[in-house]
Amino acid sequence: MHKKMQFIVLLIFLSANTAIFSAIDLVTVPERSSVQLTIYNSADITMVSEERNLTFKKGLNAIQFTWAETLIDPTSLRISFKDRKGSLTLLDTVYPQGRAALIWNIQSDFSGSANIEINYFTSGISWKADYTAIANEQEDQLDLQGFIRVINNSGEDYTNAKVRLVVGNINLVEKISDLANSQLVYPKMPAPQKARAREDFNRYMKKAEDAAEYEFAGSAGSSTPKGVIKEGLSEYFIFTIEGRETIPNRWQKQLKSVSANSIALKSVFKVDSNGQKLNPTKIFEFRNQEDKARSGTIQLGKSPLPDGTVQIFTQKNSRLTFLTATKTNYIATGDKVRLNAGIESNIKIERSIIDYKRTDIEVKKRFNLTDYVSNFTEIFDYSTRIENSLNRSIELEIERSFPENFTLKNNSTKVEKIGKEKLVFYPVVPANSTVQFKYQIYVPHEIER
Repeated sequence: MHKKMQFIVLLIFLSANTAIFSAIDLVTVPERSSVQLTIYNSADITMVSEERNLTFKKGLNAIQFTWAETLIDPTSLRISFKDRKGSLTLLDTVYPQGRAALIWNIQSDFSGSANIEINYFTSGISWKADYTAIANEQEDQLDLQGFIRVINNSGEDYTNAKVRLVVGNINLVEKISDLANSQLVYPKMPAPQKARAREDFNRYMKKAEDAAEYEFAGSAGSSTPKGVIKEGLSEYFIFTIEGRETIPNRWQKQLKSVSANSIALKSVFKVDSNGQKLNPTKIFEFRNQEDKARSGTIQLGKSPLPDGTVQIFTQKNSRLTFLTATKTNYIATGDKVRLNAGIESNIKIERSIIDYKRTDIEVKKRFNLTDYVSNFTEIFDYSTRIENSLNRSIELEIERSFPENFTLKNNSTKVEKIGKEKLVFYPVVPANSTVQFKYQIYVPHEIER
């Protein structure tokens, strides 16, 4: 198996009567007994927790850890003792000159084996969410499939690993890849920067360790397909892949995260341009909420939907038609999902100004007794014509922006004012029909001279 990270134990025995080493045994450490990867989606950060069983000699033991050709953050390396804690003491940590390595000097009060845990951050391991959305012909129902891809470019193989995926925001003092590629970066850090790096590490480590206390179902030998189990924390959301996975360096793994059929879908057609002749953008709307009557193996509404790429299709007579690929943001449980499904050519919108005039004109005199217009109001009469060639009724969202002191009058359709400058009209057009709505915009002007 490809293995770039080396982990070696140097057993150093000290004579009771002399300070000179009487013997040095070089022992290759056995394979990890377990490993857990906690991959953070908002940054290129993965926390690795691995356990190993080591044989100690009574006296001084030197444990060497190297990270050559990997992206491990040397500032984050930490060793702890899982058992026989009272008989093992970490004396100090030594960074050999010019090497991507450190040595933990450990005093042991016994000869025998003990389990140790090593925690560190690495980069180069990431995960992405991919979705496939298929709308029916009427575009009132949607089937949604979601997958999680785990990508390992860390320089290290991880065998039989428990994998957890985290949604949340994390900011470290330095980028892990920069730390990993620097020579002896941690020993050379100024004291305040060292303290901040350790403080950041300890804080994020504690959060991840707290999350690790959750017990998750599933095992590698399960007869059911593997999926993703979700647990909520105060600042993060944890997606845990059932069982264990082997993720070699430069490999990807894909697992299903959501599978829901017959989701209630609403198609909205949106226009946010001030042009004259337009085709609207089709928006697919549904909610990330649970529906026990809905079919599917992994329901919506049990967890947030991570941001990712959505491939959108429509199905007609058992044939799929690709519409578009779009990005979706993180969607919290219960929130509305809005997917951009592309331009709808079967709906045509034509806007025009059918009348314009100035009123309330006020004239004043300058100091030299000449006249000037000090105040007036512009009145714009707008008409919007919508031609719907689809075999179903449609609802539109038509946005218009105006000067912030405008007034709307004589409107003939549903409308909402957003902020000081925007109107959103919501006309409904029956199948294979044409409708027209009109409105007036009043804009007052005051001229200072």
